[in-house]
Amino acid sequence: MAWKENLSQEEYDADIETATNTAKEGLFTQEQLDTEIGKTKDLFKEYISKEDFEKAKGEYETTIKDLEQYKPKDKSETEIELEKIKAENKIYKAKEILQNESLPSQLMDIDFEKLHSENEEDRKQVVESLKELFADEKFNNSFKPTGHKKNDGEMTKEQFENMSYKERMNLFKTNPNLFNTLNN
Repeated sequence: MAWKENLSQEEYDADIETATNTAKEGLFTQEQLDTEIGKTKDLFKEYISKEDFEKAKGEYETTIKDLEQYKPKDKSETEIELEKIKAENKIYKAKEILQNESLPSQLMDIDFEKLHSENEEDRKQVVESLKELFADEKFNNSFKPTGHKKNDGEMTKEQFENMSYKERMNLFKTNPNLFNTLNN
């Protein structure tokens, strides 16, 4: 609506009425507004009522209370300490089993779960640890002669009888005459 100067009262009243009707109608007609309000009321009916909401809330809270019995309880310091002692005892027993079977107790220090890792470096690390461990064990458990005595070719029958099978075989290879003499 454009600005007009020197309007009569009738023109002024007509312009006000037109402006009022336009404002009332706005962007939608009354019929369009009624349709949209009806749709909104229909959508609102799909929402849960306050009574139903309170009922569902009560059931939910009851379910939570029932499930809390299965929630793990916090452990006391004594229980935590007892678990640590049990874990240490398991490690001790496992090391004892390894030693009883003549296996190196250092096997306990290797993280075997890394063998199943997707990371190739982890797998290689475990294999290298095993190689080093068993190489050391081979060396430590290998035959190491003791009691090195000068053998002037003299050996008593008693010394011969106290020799191990390996020592006798070694004597047979190195000095077959002496072996035959003492073996008879």
